[in-house]
Amino acid sequence: MTKLAKRHHLIPKFYLEAFASKGKILVQELGGVLYTSSTRKAFVVNDFYNTSDSGSNPSLEFENHLGKLEANAATALRRLRNREVLDIEEKATIAEFLLAQWVRGEDFRDHSKSFNNLAIRDMARESSESDLRLFHELSFGRLVTDDEWSSLWARYTSEFGPGFENTVANSFSQLKGLTSEAKKTLLLMRTWKVLDFSVPLLLSGDRPVVLSGLTRTPESVLGPGLAKAEQIVFPMSRSMALVLELGSPGQRPDEIKNELQSIHWVKADQSQGDAINQLIALNSMEKLFGHPDDKEQLKRLGTSLDPISNWVVASDWSRATDRLTEIKDVAVEVFKGMPRNELAQIISDSRDGGGNTDFFLREATSCD
Repeated sequence: MTKLAKRHHLIPKFYLEAFASKGKILVQELGGVLYTSSTRKAFVVNDFYNTSDSGSNPSLEFENHLGKLEANAATALRRLRNREVLDIEEKATIAEFLLAQWVRGEDFRDHSKSFNNLAIRDMARESSESDLRLFHELSFGRLVTDDEWSSLWARYTSEFGPGFENTVANSFSQLKGLTSEAKKTLLLMRTWKVLDFSVPLLLSGDRPVVLSGLTRTPESVLGPGLAKAEQIVFPMSRSMALVLELGSPGQRPDEIKNELQSIHWVKADQSQGDAINQLIALNSMEKLFGHPDDKEQLKRLGTSLDPISNWVVASDWSRATDRLTEIKDVAVEVFKGMPRNELAQIISDSRDGGGNTDFFLREATSCD
């Protein structure tokens, strides 16, 4: 069995190097300290892709998928920075990388966890206790005692839901869904512009893909969503930023086709660079980073903002609640009224046959 790498970059090393000097970058913690790190060690979390399912195949598949994606993106972005002509496949590679980077970090894992648990909470509150208990037992592949269930029921219906954790398989499924061909097409149909500053001006942060029109609150960064954002901004290096602009509603097919093949180069100025750096700072969760020469700029932007330590979801999770309710109703309809001993045997047979017992989430190992 192939051993999964322990150290996982949440910001790819090749991207960090575009802002580094001889492998060194400055990292500014929001509202905190400024320090020097290496591109090899910065933004690394041990076991990030296998903390939930240590050693499982989905974890390895997740890591391998990202490794291949990053390698392809590194080549395409290097060619773009060198002003080489890109074909549609190379643009699609960059689009997929932007989508993956947008969702791969700890903030998205926290966001998804909150989103799922709030959807589960509302599903539970709309269900009978007996139906939800049966659904829980089927989902997690084991019967629970009355005492266990009493505690679980309280968790299901509590303010923030039961506190279940995403499995790696579930996170990987979400990543693949959010980097699908349909989502890439949303990006490819935009107008692609490269802002060329000629001189080093730009910083980056732990969430380097930014949707314009965002609002920062003490708990979260609220944005319009990928489909509606007027601009998607991504600093490619200290002197270049990729900006994907929303097209006009009445574009003709030939205009759309032309944009699919085109990249527009724009000479940019200091004010545009300052605006991008401000967006990057507002979009960051905990850290900014930049070249060792950018110390004062990092301090000015980073020390004026507090980190976002408590992710609160602002999205509407009602559709997810509806889907979960439908799944629950189907499962309950099949097994409702079955004697407990027969249900236990069915669950045991499923386990012995390699059936999936982590239905969509994994129970938290502990709860408050």
